[in-house]
Amino acid sequence: MFVFSRSYVVSILLAVVFLLQFFSQSPTFAAATNPMDALTSEEVFRATQIARASQTIGTDAIFPVIRLKEWPKDDVYSWQTGDPIPRAAFVVAYVDGQTFELDIDLEANAIVRQINVAGAQPAIMTVEWHRARQAVMSDPRLAPALARRGINDPAGIFCSPQSSGLAEPEIYGDKRILRVNCYSMSAATHPYGLPVPGLHFVVDAPTGEVIDMIEDEPFAMPDTDNLHIVWPPAPVTGQNPVVQFSPEGVNFKLSGSLQVEWNNWSFHMRVERREGPVISLVKYNDHGEQRDVAYQMFLSEMYVPYNDPGTNWRYRAFLDSAEFGLGSMVSSLVPGSDCPHGAAYISVGIPNDVGGMTPVQNAICIFERATGDPIWRHGTEVQPEQNSRASTLLVVRMIPTVGNYDYPVDYVFTNNGSINIRVGATGFDAVKTVRSQDLNSPEAESDTTYGNLIAPHTVAPFHDHYYSFYVDLDVDGINNSFDQQNIVRQQIENGGARRSLWRLEPGMVTNEGPLTGGPPNAMWSVLNNNQHSALGHPVGYEIGPHTMATSMLSADDDPQRRAAFSSYRMWATIRDPNERYASGEYPIQAHDTGLPQFVADQQSLDNADIVVWPTIGFRHVTRTEDWPILSTMWFSITIRPYNFFDSNPSINVE
Repeated sequence: MFVFSRSYVVSILLAVVFLLQFFSQSPTFAAATNPMDALTSEEVFRATQIARASQTIGTDAIFPVIRLKEWPKDDVYSWQTGDPIPRAAFVVAYVDGQTFELDIDLEANAIVRQINVAGAQPAIMTVEWHRARQAVMSDPRLAPALARRGINDPAGIFCSPQSSGLAEPEIYGDKRILRVNCYSMSAATHPYGLPVPGLHFVVDAPTGEVIDMIEDEPFAMPDTDNLHIVWPPAPVTGQNPVVQFSPEGVNFKLSGSLQVEWNNWSFHMRVERREGPVISLVKYNDHGEQRDVAYQMFLSEMYVPYNDPGTNWRYRAFLDSAEFGLGSMVSSLVPGSDCPHGAAYISVGIPNDVGGMTPVQNAICIFERATGDPIWRHGTEVQPEQNSRASTLLVVRMIPTVGNYDYPVDYVFTNNGSINIRVGATGFDAVKTVRSQDLNSPEAESDTTYGNLIAPHTVAPFHDHYYSFYVDLDVDGINNSFDQQNIVRQQIENGGARRSLWRLEPGMVTNEGPLTGGPPNAMWSVLNNNQHSALGHPVGYEIGPHTMATSMLSADDDPQRRAAFSSYRMWATIRDPNERYASGEYPIQAHDTGLPQFVADQQSLDNADIVVWPTIGFRHVTRTEDWPILSTMWFSITIRPYNFFDSNPSINVE
């Protein structure tokens, strides 16, 4: 006989509410039509009930991870439309400070694997965030600390928990901690615009106990009249609207949950709590032949280390995907600005901590974009008429909001056989309140050592952004190799006035590991040496130039040990279904997990199932134009055909 705890009853009620909402709103409640379909709301609910029935898990468990348990790749490739689709879930349960992994067979309603992952810290859960926030707001030390800064009304304060970042086990042992900063709402600015200076709290996440208050020398908050900004800002009027539309209808087709077809491309898409969009089974119709290009692509990790040694900043090195989940932070898109008019919008459900689904309306948009550029053109004196074709793209977009930042993520399919992966950064710079009103202030030099003064009394510390993508290319099949061709200079003997040129120096990357070199002085390609073009080239796809910044932190620095992937622009591994995240499954308050572990056995990359992990990285040198909101900065990777086609696939574009 079960004895239901109060928290269990609450969780059931919440789950029922989510289910009732979701049945009426979400396309994901329909039965699966593809092995890659996301779990339905009914499957999520059932998986957590099966888990709770385990004596080890029990009724008080919460669930930081509930996702599709994917089939083996060979089984997915051999599946045919109409075949049965057995369903399974991968669940992480957190109970009494312990982390359990479960594989759940949803056909048999049974747990087929259950292990206790000793010491693992899963993603931060909503209940922990609210518990930590409330604990700080109720802490008797808060009001006196605010008063020392000239704030006499705590009601005007907003407090926001963050991940632990720097774990500091020498101080906090193995406690699962959150750090909580507070912000003044007295200025008419955005919520993160006026931080309470030199103060943060450390909270034991499972219990809600405030275990530390860390305070620098206090100083009075600045006069907020100097910071007055109307938020949100009023738009400038008088500009004529610029609108894209498709007068004869769109060229893409959506079916199932969710299959996308556009021109010669087809692919499957689902949304997971940690990854956000997962693009799978990417194929190109090459004159009637459905050719494999990629098995799966998604944003594996996002790492944002700040470069300020102050006690209130040195711990800030965030792994946004692992700690909060890009899917769980997805925001509803605004038609006409987040996505163009005529876009198709997909509402999704994200599994939540209590075993229900949180519905997000307009979470994904899919649209065609006429770039205004020619995809190709030419004219000659012999043939004076200019031959030109317009470039059109298909874009799949999601925008998660993670604290002060918004991160647009685009998967872009082109008519020339390329795939572009773009990421953007917008939102609010993370700032700290300082004494300096301007650069003539006596404290300005020390205040701006590690950041720029972007508004009166407001410094935005310098920081980095690193995005690691998981890209499982299957170029005309699973068995591929990784090629790095170096671009080398060659001296010419007896060449007259010509003394030098450059050529390609072929070379294969033989084993797993991080890669050095690369664009612009080398080419990285995934090749299939078992399949050849009409001219005899091994078919391939090149991973093209992308933003080159890599982490400058030392390898033994605590934050860098959690995100070692950021030290290199590219990694290559042998596919392992248990190796999905560049920082590892459980990087919170951990070290040396993820890609360094994945490549430790140095497996051969020759004629193998290869995953490449490109890193998009950039340094954010803050500036006044970032205030009060940052204009979107875009960065990208290009995955383009390299002797994959016998000729230009866009030659017949209308």
